[in-house]
Amino acid sequence: MAWVAGVDGCQGGWFVVLKNLNSGETKHRRICSITTVLDLSENPEHVAVDIPIGLLDAAISGGRDCDKAARRLLGQPRARSVFSPPVRCALACDDYRSANKANKASSPESVGISIQSFCLRMKLLEVDAWVNSGLQERVKEVHPELSFYELNVRRPMGYGKKTPAGLDERRRLLRGAGFGGVISGIGEYSRSDVREDDVLDACVACWSAARILKGDAVCIPAKPASDSRGLRMEILR
Repeated sequence: MAWVAGVDGCQGGWFVVLKNLNSGETKHRRICSITTVLDLSENPEHVAVDIPIGLLDAAISGGRDCDKAARRLLGQPRARSVFSPPVRCALACDDYRSANKANKASSPESVGISIQSFCLRMKLLEVDAWVNSGLQERVKEVHPELSFYELNVRRPMGYGKKTPAGLDERRRLLRGAGFGGVISGIGEYSRSDVREDDVLDACVACWSAARILKGDAVCIPAKPASDSRGLRMEILR
């Protein structure tokens, strides 16, 4: 049976939503390390993860080409949700001030990083140590707002994901896409470990993983560049 998985980082590790494309069955769970997602009994054929894969060595204004393209597609205000990840050397710094300094030092334009981007540091390090160019054929980067854009008939979401209206519009779309059971199971998790928007983001990542497996997903940019480790800097939707 063909399973796919969508993964979103959460306070308690990573939240995983799985879907069987033959039966439509869905499952969900929290895992401590993303590296274990491929060891799950469902053995997902494709994993779509909401975390940057492929990093620049020298910071550029606006970040990677895929980040710039994502913002152009979403427009404001949803474009604000697309953060430029730190360059790889900045991830070695364990405080924001040092990381921001290292990011600027890598760049002729002295491009720094946002605090929001730095807060992804541990998740970025975990994924960067795990994914190689071979594994990237199975593990793909997605962005929830791009996935929701596609699910919403190529229209950006009207409200932020942490607002009541934003949660409502995302739940509605996901129930229509077959993830009602996952949404109903949100109460099984402590909010200190998993927030509702983590669950919804993992659901829509799983929806994109199904599109990837079927060959329907769209890659941005169409011809992505590779980083110094051979990882394609791309976002699938």
